[in-house]
Amino acid sequence: MDSGHSVLCQSHLISDHTVRLLVSVKNAVEAGIALDCGVSILDVKAPQRGPLGRPSNEILEQVSAIPTVESIDRSVACGELSELMDDAAECPSLPTNFKYFKLGLSDLANNDNWPELWASQIQRFAGTTPVAVAYADFQQCAAPHPESIMSVGKQLGCQFFLVDTFSKLENKNIFSYAPEPTLTRWIEKAKILGMNTVVAGSIMQKDVKRCVTMAPDYIGVRGAVCSMGRGSNLQRDKLVELVDHLQKCNQGEQQNKRCC
Repeated sequence: MDSGHSVLCQSHLISDHTVRLLVSVKNAVEAGIALDCGVSILDVKAPQRGPLGRPSNEILEQVSAIPTVESIDRSVACGELSELMDDAAECPSLPTNFKYFKLGLSDLANNDNWPELWASQIQRFAGTTPVAVAYADFQQCAAPHPESIMSVGKQLGCQFFLVDTFSKLENKNIFSYAPEPTLTRWIEKAKILGMNTVVAGSIMQKDVKRCVTMAPDYIGVRGAVCSMGRGSNLQRDKLVELVDHLQKCNQGEQQNKRCC
């Protein structure tokens, strides 16, 4: 092999893309397990309260108290924007070591003022960075189009673009509502805008390889690592298995793209 080709290969190896893992937890016990297993983003939510169910302040404080390395970020689900508008008193007070927060935009597609409403709620979470959450099943839950959310979110300071599903029906996931070419296009457009990308929405272990080929920055899971669905308890052995599977899928995808 000539030296020029070797340099090209080395350069490509350095730029290999690795998809990392976001895991949603519902309490401090699950948070401890997730951190032990090497997740990249620790996301806290109340699964029984919907796709972005808001955890209690007590749960947030308990998770906040768990020490982590600086490379692991914390995020929190804060419900749907329409819920906060209806009941502002339930807006959680976020601990200072939570870096990101998520608000869903269901039921707002027909409200021309949704960008302004979103901006006004973001101001209430001073010190925490918003995530632009789009629903692949946006038509079913009357949310704005994902590309509109992406564009507005960028203007409002969102560093992440997350595609999820509002519906959590059994045997359906993100691919039930958006084909891979569409999801890939959304991911690519968000990256062009300088946003980190997350793909979530009832993703199971069998879907991980499919997700990795779309090259998001993160895959978000919950039900895949729980005993009996997203509302049950997180299981260490399932998470360990998924982390290992993701690593193998990353390695396989990188190998496919290498020039030598």
